Amino acid sequence: MINGRLAVRLGRIAGVASILALLGAWLAPAMGGRILGFDQNHLFQDAIVLALLALVGLTDGLVHRGER
Repeated sequence: MINGRLAVRLGRIAGVASILALLGAWLAPAMGGRILGFDQNHLFQDAIVLALLALVGLTDGLVHRGER
């Protein structure tokens, strides 16, 4: 079972990864169309999924914040 603190940490990590994927998607056209082997469309889709995971993790942390 994942406790609230772990869910918040995972949510924060996913949030940072989402921002990095979004920045990569914006920079991909200027860098020849690909960054680390991923094209712009792939990076946008990764950013969406990671942002959703961040929301789930942070929401779970809020729900379980009173548990110990």
